[in-house]
Amino acid sequence: MTEKSLTLVSGRILTSMSFLLLLPDVSKNRNWRASSEEYARELAQKDAEKFGGKVYKKPASSTISMLGTIPRQAYYTAWPQENYKAGDIVVHEDPKSKVGLSVHEVKDVKPGKVLTQGTNNARPDGWSSLLEIRGRVPRFYSW
Repeated sequence: MTEKSLTLVSGRILTSMSFLLLLPDVSKNRNWRASSEEYARELAQKDAEKFGGKVYKKPASSTISMLGTIPRQAYYTAWPQENYKAGDIVVHEDPKSKVGLSVHEVKDVKPGKVLTQGTNNARPDGWSSLLEIRGRVPRFYSW
């Protein structure tokens, strides 16, 4: 049996998730490294069950628009919100994407819409209706 462990990318090793799942916003500590892909998926699923939302998997072959912000491969949960703010990482519908979705940072907010941009992209994606936003991504679980 493989031991389950979780490491904050800054280096601190954790063996219990109970305190983390109590915090709905851990934006300063977004990237957590799990001991296996299965454990990363399990942790993302626990987030989905506790806070609502849907689990997504970022494949290693996806674009580099958010490289440095999002790990190469990770599971994450998008939590639906009533309001979004600049700096939030969100999943939004993107017809230009191969899978129809993108994970990008919110750059600006106006009534009923948000402006998103990949942190490595030179230009914003354009404005998206709030109806196109699947949710905010507070943390990622890589392996």
